Amino acid sequence: MQGRRVFPRRVFLGGAFSGAALAALTACASESGASSSAVSSEPSYASGWSDPAEPTRAPLTGLVSDSATIAGPALAVKIPNDTYGARPQVNLNSADHVYEELVEGGITRYVGVFHSNIPDVLGPIRSFRPMDPAIMHPYNPIVVYSGGQAAFISMLQQTGLTSFDESSGAEYMWRLTSSAAPEKISPDNLMVNAQDLWKANSSAAAPTAFLAFSQGVEDCTAVTQGSSAAL
Repeated sequence: MQGRRVFPRRVFLGGAFSGAALAALTACASESGASSSAVSSEPSYASGWSDPAEPTRAPLTGLVSDSATIAGPALAVKIPNDTYGARPQVNLNSADHVYEELVEGGITRYVGVFHSNIPDVLGPIRSFRPMDPAIMHPYNPIVVYSGGQAAFISMLQQTGLTSFDESSGAEYMWRLTSSAAPEKISPDNLMVNAQDLWKANSSAAAPTAFLAFSQGVEDCTAVTQGSSAAL
C-alpha cells in the first residue's frame, strides 16, 4: 500500500463549514435587505401641532380683551365727586383706572381713564387741576375737561396732550337740562359723547403698559410678598 496518498478528513470538513457559513451570511444579508426595505417603506409622520397664540391683553388692566378700542388712545376725563349735583356719575364704573384728587373745601374730583371700554356717554365733566398733568401723562391720553384757570391750562398745554374742553369739544359736549335731569345743575351738568369723540381721534397712539399684573391670585405680590394683618 505504499505510495497511496491519504487526505485528512479535516480539510473536507473545513470546506463544508465554509460553505455553510457562506450560506448563512447570504441568508442574513437577504433578511437584512428585506428588513431595510420594509422600514424604508413606512410612511413618515409630520406633526401639525403648533403652540396657541398668546391672547391679546388690555395694557391698562392685563385682562384678555378683544375690544377694538385697545388699539387706540385712552380717554382721561375729569369727573366731579361732590354731593350737591355730581352724583350719580354716568359710566364712571367703566373706567380702567380711577384717581381721586383732593381739591378745595374738602371735596374730591376724579380722573377716570377709559381704554378697554369707551362708553357712549360720560359725565359730568369738570375742570382741569394742577395735579392732573402728572397723573395723566403716563397714559398719553385724549384729555376731556370743562375748562380751568389759565395757569392750569398752560400746564396742560405744556404736556403736548390732545385735549377738548367745552369750547373746543362743543361738537361732542352738551349740558343736561333741568327737565331732563333735575338733579344735575350747573356746573355739574356737562356731558360728553365719549364714543364719538374717541372715534374721531382713534388713530392716536394706544397707551403702553406701565404696570405689572399677575395672572392669578397666587402670583400677586400681596400673596408672595405680603404679610397677614389684623384689623
